[in-house]
Amino acid sequence: MNNKELKQTQISQTAIFTTGSMRASKIFPSFFLVTCIFFSDFFLNYSKDIKVFFLNASQPITEIPSAIGQIYSRATFFFSSQNQLFVEIETLRTEIEELNFEILKMKSIQNENDELSQLLNYSKKGKFTFSMLGEIKSKSFFPNESLNIETDIKKLNDNMIVINRKGVVGQIKEIFPKSVKVFPIYAKGNIVPAYINSNGLNIILKGLGEDKLFSIENLSSDVDLKIGDEIFSSGLGGKFPKGYLIGKIKKISNNPNLKFQTVEVQSTAVFNNGSKVLFISP
Repeated sequence: MNNKELKQTQISQTAIFTTGSMRASKIFPSFFLVTCIFFSDFFLNYSKDIKVFFLNASQPITEIPSAIGQIYSRATFFFSSQNQLFVEIETLRTEIEELNFEILKMKSIQNENDELSQLLNYSKKGKFTFSMLGEIKSKSFFPNESLNIETDIKKLNDNMIVINRKGVVGQIKEIFPKSVKVFPIYAKGNIVPAYINSNGLNIILKGLGEDKLFSIENLSSDVDLKIGDEIFSSGLGGKFPKGYLIGKIKKISNNPNLKFQTVEVQSTAVFNNGSKVLFISP
């Protein structure tokens, strides 16, 4: 037993020595390597270069959150500024529309004032026995052209005619409790005493009711006419004032077998112009 125990003790000592020797053989090279690295780093300072290298190598990765943050901030600013710009544009567009509306309203008021001024000048300069203003409320084109005009009907009569700033345009056909209906001067069957400006010949114009045309009644074929000759109101009969342009000759038809020539006159009346008219009695 003692021999066995002695052997085991020797084996254990041998193993311990061997293990210690092995550990020492590993530790000394490592210690030597660490010592060399320490002194070389102390004298050469390459650890700083290594740090700089790794910092530079990892810089793009470390800056990604910052870059994302900057992109987000710029995108937010861009879209917010775009939205603000859009709102400002819409506000300016609304203001422009309002200003355009005001301009149109001012132009309309100015136009009405000019129209009223011209009509009042007519009433002052014209040799009328009576004149009175009326305001156009509605216009109709079917079945015939007509104007519905509001005015003081107590002072009106059926024989009065209507002028606007463009000249003689029509005459009263119907009188209602608060307004009157006016037909154009070229209404079918309407008779207008007139004269031809080029030769002073008195004629009778008869409204055709179509295409703003008149025909000249019973005009001799011997009368020399030209396309474009102007026709003015003569004032004969006391209904229409004298000297107003009624129309211009548009078409002349001569038949050798007939004593009379057929002449069409294009009316110059602008029936539905403006918003106000003047009722007159020559």
